[in-house]
Amino acid sequence: MTNKITIFPCSGVGTVLGTISRQVAYKVIETFPNDTLLLCLPALVRLVQEDLEMLLYPVIVIEGCNKKCANYVLKRFRRPRIIHTFNICDFIKQNKIIVKNENRGELQDEEKRVVDIVAKQVVQIIKKIAGGKRGEEPCLCREKGEV
Repeated sequence: MTNKITIFPCSGVGTVLGTISRQVAYKVIETFPNDTLLLCLPALVRLVQEDLEMLLYPVIVIEGCNKKCANYVLKRFRRPRIIHTFNICDFIKQNKIIVKNENRGELQDEEKRVVDIVAKQVVQIIKKIAGGKRGEEPCLCREKGEV
């Protein structure tokens, strides 16, 4: 098995911030399909073996809001190594974007902009972790146990 990075988005189902978090995760997974895994909260809570095994890899968390539910859930497990947490609210404030956290799944243009901004930041972290240089795809294909 190769080294990978697990991406764990907020599961705020039906809320705009949860949808933004998941869309960020999907973009990152599309960028690095061979080097990333998408952790599913319901499967993790139900102790699905495949999702439990994802916790053996470093985890990047994408929180939708300041409740930090994803981090809370992860800390209930023994070994998750959270290497970075992104908070969608922080990016919204930093970029002075107005987003109403309504109960809807469809994103508007400003919210799609947030997805792009955060996804770029997550990609940068993955490149940095992998030792990739600007414009290069990372190679995380080390054997398990290698540093």
